[in-house]
Amino acid sequence: MGRFYFHIHGGETVIPDRAGVALCDLASAHRYAVKIIRDSMFYISNEPIWHGWNVKITDESGRCLLTVLYPGYQWIDRPQIWSVPRIEASDRNARRPLNSGAVLAGGA
Repeated sequence: MGRFYFHIHGGETVIPDRAGVALCDLASAHRYAVKIIRDSMFYISNEPIWHGWNVKITDESGRCLLTVLYPGYQWIDRPQIWSVPRIEASDRNARRPLNSGAVLAGGA
């Protein structure tokens, strides 16, 4: 078990990690860096091009152990997690829900 630090670099921007995270090995640190990348791409919408951005994983002495790159594509749109497919008027009879009109056992 060791403490890993995740410093975000992009162009002239550097976001240092001063706290670090205790993880069991470098593979866990890599997964954590990928989560940082995914989350930052989702929540920071003012940076459309991530080419050249990376997360440098260092140990307690500051030695760089691994550099994880951001994908080099443009972030176009955030996926909608809860979307309901639109049903056209002509499809309403053909696509009835399986439980239409059914009452669940124990339900009101």
